[in-house]
Amino acid sequence: MKPRTMLLRFALWAILAMGLTLPISATSYGQNISAYMYTKSGSGGISSLANKKPGAINNVYLDAIDIDVNGKTYVKNSGGHFYPHFWTVQPPAQFTAMISVDPNLDWSAVDPTGGLLNGLQSNAWDSDYNAGIHIDAEFTADLQVMPQTWIDCLSALRKYTNQEGRNFSMYYNPKYLSSSRYSSAAANADAIAAILGGPSSQFSNEVFFPVYADSGMNADLETLDSAAKAVLSRQLNYQWIHDITESTTTFSDGLNMAHQINNQNNYLPQGVNVYSYLDDQPVTPDMKANLKALSGNPNSIPEPTSLAIWAMIGLGSAGLRRRRI
Repeated sequence: MKPRTMLLRFALWAILAMGLTLPISATSYGQNISAYMYTKSGSGGISSLANKKPGAINNVYLDAIDIDVNGKTYVKNSGGHFYPHFWTVQPPAQFTAMISVDPNLDWSAVDPTGGLLNGLQSNAWDSDYNAGIHIDAEFTADLQVMPQTWIDCLSALRKYTNQEGRNFSMYYNPKYLSSSRYSSAAANADAIAAILGGPSSQFSNEVFFPVYADSGMNADLETLDSAAKAVLSRQLNYQWIHDITESTTTFSDGLNMAHQINNQNNYLPQGVNVYSYLDDQPVTPDMKANLKALSGNPNSIPEPTSLAIWAMIGLGSAGLRRRRI
């Protein structure tokens, strides 16, 4: 070992021994921001959405299939093409196929799995969507435990998505993973692990938690932290969903809670999501300010200035559950 290297290693160990810290930098979500976008005018509303998409958003969730309260599937295409085909504004975006399910669907009485998978396969969804599949599916509020049909349907969709070489993600209300609110919290977390394929999956399958989890209002810190811990303890990945239409104050509160939870769990999500943009609604000043705060506000997980320095003294970066962003 060269004398200079030995001196640097000794100096670093001395700093640590004195309880001091090295200069750190924060990591932001950067350009890894996804947005839920909805058209009320079918393919005719896509140009309006395309013109509203800010440059900070690089992944767009567009409806591929809707499932109504009776479990009937509606493929959202026109002229043999799904909505991304009609997105002509440059530069192009990444497009995730979104499955939207009526929240009042009775999963104990209806199984939409067959119609859902057939709707994707027979219409060549992957010729228009260049990213993965996301499902926005809930169950009625009177249920505390996930219906088995719900679990089976989402599991089948995840397996199909991965077989197509794509990543899968699912919406889930974090309140159902809080043991102080639901006795079924642990069982619900196990079900999510089963749906996502567990930690052994080679794909980036994730659960998305809305920060606005309580009747459209931000959930408390305990609820959100319980959800994060539940999936991390099962070696799974999560991302947050923030409501871009909130007031800047409410949005900032949710953003700060998400950052605090990420930080105390030593976890950096691969990205973040905003809800939502509509083809027939204007982009408000609050929406613009919130997106600026999200894209510019660093996620408060510190990282060493140089991971190479930590590796040289034998510490590496094992203490930080860093995910790709």
